[in-house]
Amino acid sequence: MQVLLYNQLNPKNIPNFQKMKGLLEAGDFRSADVKKVGHNLYRARLDRSNRLLFSLYRYQDETYILVLECIAHHAYDTSRFLRRGCDDRREQNPTVESPERVDPRRWGISTPGCRRSMC
Repeated sequence: MQVLLYNQLNPKNIPNFQKMKGLLEAGDFRSADVKKVGHNLYRARLDRSNRLLFSLYRYQDETYILVLECIAHHAYDTSRFLRRGCDDRREQNPTVESPERVDPRRWGISTPGCRRSMC
C-alpha cells in the first residue's frame, strides 16, 4: 500500500508519523490500532492522545491510504472531515486488524480512471 498526504499536510508536524507510515504501508492495522470512525474514515493511534485520520482508496488494483489530518488531543470536534465529531473510545467503533478486513465496496470513490480520489 502507498501512503499519500492530503493537500499541504506536513508530516514533520505529526508525532510518530514515520513509524505509523511504515505500519500502514505494511498493512499492519493491528499494531497501528486502526478503528473505523465514519464512512471510509479510519483513525490510527499515533500516541496516547493524538490520532491520524485517513481514508482507503483503490485505483488500478492498488490500495492507497490518504492521510487527511492529525487529530491532536482527541479533538474530533475540530476535524474538518468528521461531521458530528467522534469519540474513538466508544465500544461501537470497530477495530480493523488488516486492510483485507475492510469491505472495498464501502471505500467511497473507487471508480477506475478517476484521479480525483487521489488528490
